[in-house]
Amino acid sequence: MARSYYPVEDTFLNASRGLIKDGDVVNIFGKALGTTSIVTTEYRTPWEVASDYTFPASALTMSAVSSSVSDTAVTLLIQGLDANFLEVSASVTTNGTTPVVITGQDFFRINAVIDVSGNAVGDISITNGGVTYAKILAGTGRTQAAIYTVPAGHCFYLYRIDAFATDSNGGKAAFFRNYVKNNKSGVAFRVAETQFYQNMNIQRRFPFKYDEKSDIKLQLKSSSGSIDGSIFAEGLLLSEPLTN
Repeated sequence: MARSYYPVEDTFLNASRGLIKDGDVVNIFGKALGTTSIVTTEYRTPWEVASDYTFPASALTMSAVSSSVSDTAVTLLIQGLDANFLEVSASVTTNGTTPVVITGQDFFRINAVIDVSGNAVGDISITNGGVTYAKILAGTGRTQAAIYTVPAGHCFYLYRIDAFATDSNGGKAAFFRNYVKNNKSGVAFRVAETQFYQNMNIQRRFPFKYDEKSDIKLQLKSSSGSIDGSIFAEGLLLSEPLTN
């Protein structure tokens, strides 16, 4: 029986199949665990480093380096944006603990780094000037940072957010908020703050729209002490050139 490549009556399935015109599904993962646990009174973006995420101030030449000398043939795909917020990508192959400069493309934003060949046994960091802007923990194969920047000429529609937070007793409250900065106006918002226990699920009937060039950070904190926390969000990126 021949396979059908026509759309079906399921918009979400069609989006995942790449059948939405000028549309791409975006999954945002963020995981904080162990040394990167969420700390009381301090909102933090879950990612692989024990501090809140800071976006680069300008497009930078990045380098890739592993924490293990054994990672001499791991090929990575870096996906991000250039100084004009246009989508760009580059590949690099690691050389163990010796930094390898990513040539041919500077990055103003990094939205994801994915292991496309080889299996890293150490943590791999994407850095500039001693500052880490993306990191893949050993055994995970890709970055897990609750950040995303909307490319120029696109809008991002956020459909769902799940947040999880646990401590040794399983009863500590956590807080979530959505940080977004519009880089055209320079205005930043810290909104949608809510308190939850263990799990928070937000299903939007009308998706939340982020305009082009918007920086997004989905953040967590605990009510006291520290917790292990993670965030998963999904939405649709559509090509929508703006006129202003």
